Amino acid sequence: MDRIIYTIGAILILTIAIKCGDNYNNIAFKDHNAKNEYVYGKEGEPARQTKVKYPKDSVAEARAAKIREKLYGKDTVNTKGN
Repeated sequence: MDRIIYTIGAILILTIAIKCGDNYNNIAFKDHNAKNEYVYGKEGEPARQTKVKYPKDSVAEARAAKIREKLYGKDTVNTKGN
């Protein structure tokens, strides 16, 4: 019986300690790039990073196709590289 009371007491103490710790476990960091158009783009437009188009690399596509073939077999490989 004492073991059950000690267990319930320990759980209660841990619960209270965790709940009280929530008040102190939050740090608000200032965003130094908040109004930087280079980082976030203009308001209302998509992010700048989505506008970048990279040239297709045939060597990388061929390597990716070989890896897909090795992992999934010849029947399931998509020849378009998707």
